[in-house]
Amino acid sequence: MRSGTEVEGLPRAAVGLSSGGGQAHFDDMADAAERRVAIACDALIRGTPPDYRGLPQSQQLALSNKHLYAVFRFNRGDEAEHLAAAREAVREGLERRGIW
Repeated sequence: MRSGTEVEGLPRAAVGLSSGGGQAHFDDMADAAERRVAIACDALIRGTPPDYRGLPQSQQLALSNKHLYAVFRFNRGDEAEHLAAAREAVREGLERRGIW
């Protein structure tokens, strides 16, 4: 507490902490990390230039059905199998990129 006089054995000034304008706030860093992961997931699912080799269309549609609430019909195969394969492929891709 402030008394106006120095106390023997204690420092004259307290250590200060500033999170001034030069440093990013935690929320900004978290948002940037989420954007990087979203870009990586999109590249794994849809593919990247120049060859655009992403997941097979059936797996892309299964992900869209589950996570984007889109509605697609599956003529061949089981949607659950396509979804499991797509999730595994994305997990492996993120692991290769050092994200997972």
